[in-house]
Amino acid sequence: MGEEQLVTLQPGQRCNKWTITKKLGAGAFGAVYLCTHGNLTAALKTEPLNANPPLLAMEAQVLQDLHGIKEGKHFTKCHDIGRDTQMDPSGRSVTFNYIVMALVGKSLDKLIEERPGRRFTPGTAIGISVQMVNAIRALNEIGYLHRDLKPANAAIGRADENELDVLYLLDFGMARKFKRED
Repeated sequence: MGEEQLVTLQPGQRCNKWTITKKLGAGAFGAVYLCTHGNLTAALKTEPLNANPPLLAMEAQVLQDLHGIKEGKHFTKCHDIGRDTQMDPSGRSVTFNYIVMALVGKSLDKLIEERPGRRFTPGTAIGISVQMVNAIRALNEIGYLHRDLKPANAAIGRADENELDVLYLLDFGMARKFKRED
């Protein structure tokens, strides 16, 4: 990743107005944290300032373009996007980009791991497939290709929000616009 520095945030640390609660996961391009602001709990994704390609910028653009569409229930809400600087453990300052999105439930890959025989019932598979097709169609109708469809990039809603029957399509960093406005 060259000179790109990944930031590590600790519970209790603040990223602008967001307080980090815990780390949810990490990958080659950054990490995802559980965060809060007032009564709102959300997911905060980070990426290095000079990430190449800059995935969070594309993710924010796609989520903005999806806001308010008919099939919008399949996409998370973007609460905040920005840039912050933190000190790493060695005392160097690290500037990074972040995006804060509505929290969703478990990803399909995690749900598959939990299932007996690592497979869904036919009825569940059909329900997931129909919602996935609707989500992909909605994304395509506003001119985007996802380009990274996999079980880890889809999740169900949260039980505490009564959304267990809602499928969310996630992670639009690799998405590309294929349709021009004119």
